[in-house]
Amino acid sequence: LAKLKILENMESNYEGYNRTVKSFMNFSSKHNVFKDSLFGPVAEKFSVEKKYERAISVALGSMAQNIIVSSTKETSDMLKILEENKMGRATFLPLDRVNGNKAKINIAEEGIVGIACDLIEFDDIFRGIFYNLLGRVIISDNFKNASHLSKKHKLKVVTLKGEVFNPSGAITGGSLNNYNSSFILRKNEINELQIK
Repeated sequence: LAKLKILENMESNYEGYNRTVKSFMNFSSKHNVFKDSLFGPVAEKFSVEKKYERAISVALGSMAQNIIVSSTKETSDMLKILEENKMGRATFLPLDRVNGNKAKINIAEEGIVGIACDLIEFDDIFRGIFYNLLGRVIISDNFKNASHLSKKHKLKVVTLKGEVFNPSGAITGGSLNNYNSSFILRKNEINELQIK
């Protein structure tokens, strides 16, 4: 129970997010501004099964910290607050602007676990956002298959272990002991502890 409290506290204070996101989200809730137009960071707006959390976390990378907002109009006021309070820079994803399409590939193909946006759950209102961020990312079962898929489809491919094949040809991998989206894992841990 103590651990659950700590995790929930970290969650509500945006621990693990970059300084700008943390300052901006805390500022907004403290001053009760943007109530109807601010949805919050991408990482908070979906859930993912444990077996995919590493791949999804890596596929999103720093985009997990982008802030979802209702419209372009509101973004301008939000940027003013960042500037006036010298909070730094943040990326906002207005629902009325950000849209994406899902890659049209045969997901029964060998090595394909799925398209990243299909392996997470989110509210339909965020469909455009998640199709944009994850609709053209293939999650693959292993390095060898990922290598082949990436050449064939010219899309970003991420393995379940978190190795990344970029369309440019670059490959990223290595140890992931504290990979950047600890807050994605935290959410699952909180759910597990609440169920217990």
